[in-house]
Amino acid sequence: MGSLTPTSAHDAIVVSGLGPMCRYGQSRHGLDLHAAAASVSATGDDWFDPQPHLGKHGHKYQVQASRMLWAATKVALGDAGLADVDDKVSQENAGLGEARPGGPSVGVCIGTNFAVHETLRGFDETIRSVGSGALQPMMAPNFSVNLPASLLSLKEGYQALNLTVTNPVVAGLESLIAAAGVIASERAATVIAGACEDATADGHGVEAAACALVLERASGLAARGAVGLARLAGHVQRFYAPSGARSPSPEDFRGWMDRLAQEAAAHAAASKRLIVSAPGGGAPLALRATEALAEAARAAGFEVVLRERAPALARLGCAAALIHGIASVGEGAPLVLLECSPFGHVVAIALAPVPAALNDDRGAA
Repeated sequence: MGSLTPTSAHDAIVVSGLGPMCRYGQSRHGLDLHAAAASVSATGDDWFDPQPHLGKHGHKYQVQASRMLWAATKVALGDAGLADVDDKVSQENAGLGEARPGGPSVGVCIGTNFAVHETLRGFDETIRSVGSGALQPMMAPNFSVNLPASLLSLKEGYQALNLTVTNPVVAGLESLIAAAGVIASERAATVIAGACEDATADGHGVEAAACALVLERASGLAARGAVGLARLAGHVQRFYAPSGARSPSPEDFRGWMDRLAQEAAAHAAASKRLIVSAPGGGAPLALRATEALAEAARAAGFEVVLRERAPALARLGCAAALIHGIASVGEGAPLVLLECSPFGHVVAIALAPVPAALNDDRGAA
């Protein structure tokens, strides 16, 4: 359990840019999650054109997850005011120009479960049926699950650190927790966090998608006159053994919810609403975790607004919770992103509105 509570307002870790990349939208303002409810059987990635984001060259032999993560990062940086994703340097595949954050101070933390799944499956089938001599040399580097995050760092010159998180289903949310820790320890000033997945064809039911978030200190935002979209206000990470000896209870979330309610009151929040982005589908662990979190929130004085993810969104793998949560950022109420795996992982992250005083401090730092 963690609070991520800063020692001062300017130490707060904030989300300054959001970049979804999925069939339901390729910007935070362009997301249409209503379409998800009507497209349970939608497949394929013909909606994705990398050239407007990445140019014509430099990504031919990347897996789709790598291309989408890179494109999502471009969108997120543009959303953060750190780059113009439509400028000419993008078309020339020459990076993000002078406006991009400094490479030595930027880190990358990405969650994935299936980024290279199909590549490895193809390798296995080729070796078994034909032999290793039939493998394509240009595709060989795609064997590693950390490749999308590594390629992003290499392409953009990010040097602070590079981390890939792979816990089932919850890896996307865990990337935010890891990124916040990196910034808090001053190992990086800015971190690109998020998730990416590639489509699977062997029954896992995952489709290609990515989501990138730009995280930085509030003081960095103020210095460049930018506006924060949300503030990281705490997290809970737990594991419940599949044996069922222990299941989620309100006590697992109560102290955290009390702190979140106190912060909301301190910042004169206009609403006592708490938006909860929760897994849909009715899995037992997800139901218990959602009920326990909601009960703890009500005990802390919140009015809980539950928004369950449509089954089609689950096809976005560990990017699903992030993409679903983006749709609720900016509503003026605290937001909790909850995700659970069928193996016992439960992760919840709170994103609170950025206090007006912080956004009003633009340019004063």
